[in-house]
Amino acid sequence: MASGQVLSYEAVLRTEAHQIQGSAPASRELSADTRLRLLVEGRAYALSLAYAPQFAVEDPPTTFRALHRGALTASLTSAPRWRLDGVATGSYGTDNLLVPALQLTPQQSYGPVQPVQPIPHSTVLPYVSGALSVAYTRQLDEASVVGATISGVIDGSPDSASSAQYPMQRSASLDLRYGWTGAADVAATALNGTFTRFGDDGTDLMATLLQDWRHLFTRHLTGWISAGPALVWSRFAGNGLSLAPILAAGSPQAGTTSTWLTAAGELGVRDKNLQPGLEGSLAVHVAPSLDRLTGLVYDRADLRSMLEWRSSPAWTWGAGLSYGVVLTGVQGGEQIATAELRTTWAEGATWEVVGGLRGLWQLQDPSSPQGVRLWTTYLGVTGRDRDRLR
Repeated sequence: MASGQVLSYEAVLRTEAHQIQGSAPASRELSADTRLRLLVEGRAYALSLAYAPQFAVEDPPTTFRALHRGALTASLTSAPRWRLDGVATGSYGTDNLLVPALQLTPQQSYGPVQPVQPIPHSTVLPYVSGALSVAYTRQLDEASVVGATISGVIDGSPDSASSAQYPMQRSASLDLRYGWTGAADVAATALNGTFTRFGDDGTDLMATLLQDWRHLFTRHLTGWISAGPALVWSRFAGNGLSLAPILAAGSPQAGTTSTWLTAAGELGVRDKNLQPGLEGSLAVHVAPSLDRLTGLVYDRADLRSMLEWRSSPAWTWGAGLSYGVVLTGVQGGEQIATAELRTTWAEGATWEVVGGLRGLWQLQDPSSPQGVRLWTTYLGVTGRDRDRLR
């Protein structure tokens, strides 16, 4: 191979057993996730190709499902001036929305709050997705950086019967960002525009302009605040049936177009040393949000809290809580909450055993106190291997 070029691989196998109970009929599932990634790295570039299928058996009734996923990532850099990153992902098969799959690409543990989306009545559905994003970052000087990201996503259920519960969604977005870094502060100005076509029912355009400020109070304590205006344009065509199972009287009339100006922002804090080995974070997020089931846009408030305690080099204990409530629109008052308790034992970077309890509570109709209540107990074993081929 060329001088300075490294070829390596990563192989991951995770098996998990899930027991799902609550307002829906109880079920059990045994899943096996695999991920094989090949990496080629040079002085100014990196290329990664990954395939990560998920196979599962569910009972009752006894059914087999498979979800095939793949990803291609590439980066090109001219250190230290600029960097170009591209990511393409795709998946096809049958998905269980209550059973998380292995991550295809690296994810940030701490970032902006991502609102938890409501789940349909049936959580095991045919599923297809495709996504493409290209990001460009340029360092202006030692303290300043600018960046731009363009991306497109298509995902949902292609089956005509299940698409009424989980319609196809097509979206394109553009992000422009300017950032400045000081000794203890990081400031950024971000402009985002997202266009979404939702099944046959709706078209939405959302634009936000946010000013973000993060401050390092101590070596372990970080706080952040972001705020700015958000403009929403939404049109409900009324050509499909995706809204029928979810919304009752008061739904938008066919051909309805709405435009409004609102606010978006987030306030949060993270402490990496609450006590020796204990870290936690708390954040509150308010912004317009697109409902994945109905295609309608509304203002929503979300809270996220996380705690993690490393009691020893091998043992980690974690807890997470999120809560969201719809503030405006015909879905005003809808609520969704999730909670998780987990413990992890890890032997270096090779073996990991994790077990826990994950719960979800969803109230789509404020007049009904029942809603959806599901909790999942799980136990999983993960093995990893990574080595250099040449």
